[in-house]
Amino acid sequence: RHDPVIEYCLEQGLPMAMIQRREPGVSSVVNDEKMSMKLAVEHLLSLGHRRIAHVGGPLTTDSGRLRAEGFVEELLRAGLSPVAIEHSERYT
Repeated sequence: RHDPVIEYCLEQGLPMAMIQRREPGVSSVVNDEKMSMKLAVEHLLSLGHRRIAHVGGPLTTDSGRLRAEGFVEELLRAGLSPVAIEHSERYT
């Protein structure tokens, strides 16, 4: 956020598109993070796993927040609770 290059491009009216990042006023191509996590949990459940934990990225990012939401929603849909949920402070 608040990247000077992006701000400059917006000020100059330069066309741009973001990949895997959302920025107001800029076109973007992003993965459906929530659905991806739901599909991953669904797959683990189909293999018979029932004690599943989530180690994810920071909740301050769209990807970290949406993945965590998808994880919890899919487990609850299956009538299960997460074993543990941990989040890093940043992606490395």
